[in-house]
Amino acid sequence: MNKLYDRRCGYVFFAFGLMLLVTTLSACKNKTADTLEADQLERPNLLTIPTLNPVSMPTPQISAKDARFPVLPAKGRDFDNGKLLYEAHCATCHGINGEGQLPDPLGPNMAPPHNNDGHTWHHPDQINFETVWYGRNIAGTMPAFYDRLTEAEILQVLAYIKTWWNDESLAVQLERTQAAMNE
Repeated sequence: MNKLYDRRCGYVFFAFGLMLLVTTLSACKNKTADTLEADQLERPNLLTIPTLNPVSMPTPQISAKDARFPVLPAKGRDFDNGKLLYEAHCATCHGINGEGQLPDPLGPNMAPPHNNDGHTWHHPDQINFETVWYGRNIAGTMPAFYDRLTEAEILQVLAYIKTWWNDESLAVQLERTQAAMNE
């Protein structure tokens, strides 16, 4: 009797598994990589990075008038630390030398350059800090780093990024940072 019961259970599980397999395969029928629409292709993009609403994130302790602003271009040990942090957390999207990514015709706008060709230097340090802390959901998606980098580490990354800017960009950005401190 136990053998008969075991055999029946085996048939039930086999039938269930077969039914699951057939259902899965029928959902995928006639779809190969050649016939998928461009927007159906599974490709890594910035939309796969989870982000949270800023309301649910902790508020940084740093303020717009914080003495750590303006952030100066990194030198020595700060340069080395900023470079390591940038390479670990930013380079995948923004490029190892801050060159960014070209816009993707099949997906969202990609990560902008941080070097002198980009627009990072157009913003005061306070805005750049908030962008890293909270992330961005405009024209693509940048994840929030409040849970991955400390405030000091974010400032080190910003200081490293500034080493790619020319003197004119640094001067404009410094002026904008100081104006934001006086608001």
